[in-house]
Amino acid sequence: MTLKRVDRYEYWSQPPLAPSPRLAYWQARIAAGWRPNKRIRGLGYDGAAEFYGVYMWEYLEVLWPILHELRP
Repeated sequence: MTLKRVDRYEYWSQPPLAPSPRLAYWQARIAAGWRPNKRIRGLGYDGAAEFYGVYMWEYLEVLWPILHELRP
């Protein structure tokens, strides 16, 4: 199953009307123990939102705080 990427710039400063399909996917992967490698951790927020395929707001307000909390 391929999850559609969204235009990450569509929702930057406000939450999207509905979560992107990839947001739930990445939340589940992270909860299951997935961790980003050094290259992914080194991406800025724009590149990271593109990598994860989520809206900018979702990366900044949802994924980044989760990943930041889990950092070694």
